[in-house]
Amino acid sequence: KGFVRVVRSGKKLPDDRESMFWLNIKGIPATKYVPDKNVVQFAINSKIKLIYRPAALKGNTPESYAEKLQWGKAGDSVTVKNNSPLYMNFSQVSLNGKNISGAWFAAPFSTLKIPVQSTLSATGKKEITWSVINDYGMSGKKYTAIIQ
Repeated sequence: KGFVRVVRSGKKLPDDRESMFWLNIKGIPATKYVPDKNVVQFAINSKIKLIYRPAALKGNTPESYAEKLQWGKAGDSVTVKNNSPLYMNFSQVSLNGKNISGAWFAAPFSTLKIPVQSTLSATGKKEITWSVINDYGMSGKKYTAIIQ
């Protein structure tokens, strides 16, 4: 059995926003060689987000900012402006009821462009629906907005 310990390196991190790191783990099972025996082995790769929230942001949650995200369009992309100090990790994003596949997240104080396969250039309103992942890893409340 193995274990992983994550230790802060002491590097100064921003006090006004979250910081995100990636933990990449590859698990390869240990086996003994047995002559004249067929063996199938699988290696598992796991990519895990580690999000550091500074003490100054204690009490802030993604749910408290999810409704305040600003949605728009730019060419063949849907844009989302995140004016919050937290990462917004989306559990679901859909345009006019059609799911936009992908693992999307918007960094603090940034704008994310999500390419879409539908015709955004067509006239008329577009309805965007989204939900964010909360601090417990669960999908939160669904929100809807109209983009022009």
